[in-house]
Amino acid sequence: CDSYKLKPQDIEYCWDELVNLKDKHKHGEFHLLIGNHDLHYMLTSEEYSGKNYLTQVAMYEKLMNAWDNKILEPYIIDEKNKTIYSHAGITKTWCKIWEHNLGDEVNLDSLRFTFGNTFNVYGDCPENGFVWIRPNSLYSDMLDGYKQVVGHTITSKPVIIGSDENNKPY
Repeated sequence: CDSYKLKPQDIEYCWDELVNLKDKHKHGEFHLLIGNHDLHYMLTSEEYSGKNYLTQVAMYEKLMNAWDNKILEPYIIDEKNKTIYSHAGITKTWCKIWEHNLGDEVNLDSLRFTFGNTFNVYGDCPENGFVWIRPNSLYSDMLDGYKQVVGHTITSKPVIIGSDENNKPY
C-alpha cells in the first residue's frame, strides 16, 4: 500500500481494483498476500519506510476488513507441489516462537518487525515473520520439505529457496 509517488486515493483505487479482481477469480487463481507495507497500516503503532498517514486513513478499515474476511491472506500452501507462497518466507524459528503450524490462523502481532538475535536493521534474522525475513535468514532456517516463493527482497532474477528429498537446501 505504500508509494512515494501515488496519492492515497490512487492507492485506495488500486486496492479496490485488486479486491474486485480477487472477487472475479473465486476459484483460487488470484491471491492477495499481506506484506510489510500493508502491515503498518493495520498495526497503526508500527511505522516503516514509506508510511503515509493519509494513506492510513484511507486504507486501515479496508485492510482490516480484508484480513478479517480472509481476502488478504498470510500465505498460500500448495501441498501438491510442496510450495509456500508468501511475501518474504516462513522460518522454523518464527513458527516455533509463535507456536504456529502451517494453515493455522495468523496473529497480526506475530508479524511485527523484530531485530531478533542478530539485531539486523533490515530484518535478516529468522525470528522475523513472513512479511519481513530476508533471503539469507530464510535460506538458513527454511521449513523442511517445502520450496518457498517470495517477493519481498528485490533480486535481479527469481530465486527459489527449498530443499531436496533429503532436506538438503538448494
